[in-house]
Amino acid sequence: MRACRTRSPLFTSVVFAFVFFVMAVDAAPGQEPVWPLVGPAFQASVADVQKAAAQIVPEKFMEATVLFERESYRIDDEGRVTYRHSLIFRIETQAGVEDWAETSARYAPWYQNEPAIQARVILPDGRVSQLDPKTVIDGPASDDNDDVYTDERIRKAPLPALAVGAIVEEETVTEI
Repeated sequence: MRACRTRSPLFTSVVFAFVFFVMAVDAAPGQEPVWPLVGPAFQASVADVQKAAAQIVPEKFMEATVLFERESYRIDDEGRVTYRHSLIFRIETQAGVEDWAETSARYAPWYQNEPAIQARVILPDGRVSQLDPKTVIDGPASDDNDDVYTDERIRKAPLPALAVGAIVEEETVTEI
């Protein structure tokens, strides 16, 4: 596996905002792309995901197109918080295969449980590869700043069978 950039929530948000801005600027009024699928992650059929993705035209020079992103927080009666991040994107270039080759979630063990990570990769021919839970690793999250000490951790895993044209659906769930 090649070394890959870890996509932090901030990086993903910046990419999503940029893609959304570019789409909004280039699209004619009333022509903004809309993700038509609703419901929990991984519930839509492969054919439905491919059909929805085909409606969103890739932008020039983009490694990947974020098709859908959702964050939600649920607070139960005991005051426990569950954070859920869902992301669906399509790989547009070989550089996208290399740079978007893993999924990850950061967490702080002093107040958060280990995040659960799920992903499926839908290849252009309709074959599906599920993320193998045995490939998920856990380690310290480094910030490249020697003056900052933290117990923050990162769970990450390589996305299986990634290829140009693949649609990746991933979800991380962290209980706080």
